[in-house]
Amino acid sequence: MMGKGKWSGDHMRERQKRAVMIRTGRKKEGTWAALIAELIFARECINPGMLEDEPSLADTTWLPYRYMSAFERTELFSTEYESAFKRLHAQYKDFHKAAGMQPVHPEYACNTRAEMTSLWKARQCADAMGVSYSIFISVAMDVAINRHYEKVPRPNQLCRPWQIEAVRVAWLKEIEIAQLFADDWDPRFFAPSLRDDPARKAALDAMSEHVKRAAPGRWAERLANYMFRRLAINEVEARQRFDDEVVDDAISLPYAPTMTLHVASEKPYRPHCLGMQQLPPAPQCAGCSLSDACVKLSKLVDIEFIKSSGTADPQKARDREQAAERQRRHREKIRKMQMQSEV
Repeated sequence: MMGKGKWSGDHMRERQKRAVMIRTGRKKEGTWAALIAELIFARECINPGMLEDEPSLADTTWLPYRYMSAFERTELFSTEYESAFKRLHAQYKDFHKAAGMQPVHPEYACNTRAEMTSLWKARQCADAMGVSYSIFISVAMDVAINRHYEKVPRPNQLCRPWQIEAVRVAWLKEIEIAQLFADDWDPRFFAPSLRDDPARKAALDAMSEHVKRAAPGRWAERLANYMFRRLAINEVEARQRFDDEVVDDAISLPYAPTMTLHVASEKPYRPHCLGMQQLPPAPQCAGCSLSDACVKLSKLVDIEFIKSSGTADPQKARDREQAAERQRRHREKIRKMQMQSEV
């Protein structure tokens, strides 16, 4: 649990400033304002090596998160962490105190740098495994508590090898019943959007695999479920993926929608790591259609930092400032000791 001192004074003002920057960016009109604010935050607060790892997660992340940016994913992970923490604290520790606990700040950008880094790293671990955040966090916490952890694990205590193995085993069972094209998925995944981007294509590929895992005589039934109940795929797309006979049989089934679709966002697909490309680029960046835009965004962020601090690497600048401050304090301490010895 975070101490009261961490929520006040200069530290809290710094965090509030970061949060305001994110909120302001999201309110601005224009295509890139919100993303640039997120990239500025990431460059300032997250370990560069972790940012370099983001492109490798593009094709492994659990499907519903693939329209989210890296920052948005971590925000969701943080929310899931807080919920799981309270639930497991109530279950294993103290039911009466659990609801009022605040294991992390509800607004991700208002956490300490250490907490934000730990949440980001744990989220990356979940993305690398391709599992849902709720399953990853709950299983990792539960197995730790069953190993006699005295407290519910913190964000930096979720990625031990034995926790990852427990998550892997749990996910193998969960994936068999996990619903594709669920009600809470981004509207851009569904048929009326007619999108042909990597996020929706990956979801349709998973849907096709699910249909084909059924006995051949039940393909039409499963396909009809996705066509008419879940509104995941239209007839033209279905005929591109399945034989006409299967599609015709699916159309003949009297299935009605089981969901109401919201209007799909006009926001285009963007890789979650857009603007984080490093030099030399990661192998995953080579075939990305937005590689040039990624480089331009990274340069825009460079310009913002050069304007404000004279360098494109704010973390190195902060390290230099902190080192200079430590030296100043050390010299001041020596000076006072010398004055006392002369008295």
